[in-house]
Amino acid sequence: YCNDNYICSGSEDKTIRFWDFSTKLEITEKRFNGHEKEVVKVCISPDNNTIASCSKDRTVRLIDLDKNIEIHKFTEHTDSV
Repeated sequence: YCNDNYICSGSEDKTIRFWDFSTKLEITEKRFNGHEKEVVKVCISPDNNTIASCSKDRTVRLIDLDKNIEIHKFTEHTDSV
């Protein structure tokens, strides 16, 4: 995902990271470390307030971008999401 200010990426290292377009550096205070396995997909809500992330840990997580906290974890999948 990206907008005018930053890009968001999921990774094999289990993190979701944000990168500033102007400085080309990671915005470390926004890094999310909640997944237990590789993050394979990251999507943002239309209002730019929430991220949904899918992982090989069989979860989908909703993350509040302002507070940088997990607000819900869907755990019903029986395989990678």
